[in-house]
Formats: sequence, C-alpha cells, structure tokens
Amino acid sequence: MEQKKPTTLKKQIEDRLKEEFKDAIIDLKEVVGGCGTSFTLDMTWEGFSDMSRLARHRRVNGAIKEEMPKVHALQMVCTVTLRTPTEQSKVAAESPAT
Repeated sequence: MEQKKPTTLKKQIEDRLKEEFKDAIIDLKEVVGGCGTSFTLDMTWEGFSDMSRLARHRRVNGAIKEEMPKVHALQMVCTVTLRTPTEQSKVAAESPAT
C-alpha cells in the first residue's frame, strides 16, 4: 500500500484558493526566515471587479480560514487585471527572496 506524502501548508493554501477562485491566477510564495511561516500572495481574478480591497482580502482570508491559524503572516495583492511587465518587475524587486 502506497503512503500519501504529507501535504505542505503552501500546497494546502494553493489548492483551497484554486477551488474557491476558479480561473484565478495565483502566485503564492513562501517567505523564508523570520519567526514563523509567512507567505506573499499575488492573485488576479475577475470576480474581484466589484469588491473593495478590504472585501477582496476578507474573501481570500475566508477561503483559507482553516489554514490561517498555521500562518504567521500573509501579505497579499488581489487585482482584477494582470499587471503590466513593469508592475510585475517592481513587485518582484520588492518581494523578499524565497
């Protein structure tokens, strides 16, 4: 009988987000260092179009509420449209190395 590999917290969060936000573009990175498990999330989904930034963050937090007690910090950017290459470069330069 083959044993299942344990699922990482990052994988659990990604799977939950993909299930909740169909057709979303999800870029979840684990931030190494610090005092706990931290992540950065850059997510694009058309369903965010009528939501404020706070409502978007609440929706994401609600989707991963079961995983959140294991997370020390989550920095997120939730957008409706894809970023331009210039914006992507700026975000990448400002993001902590993973």
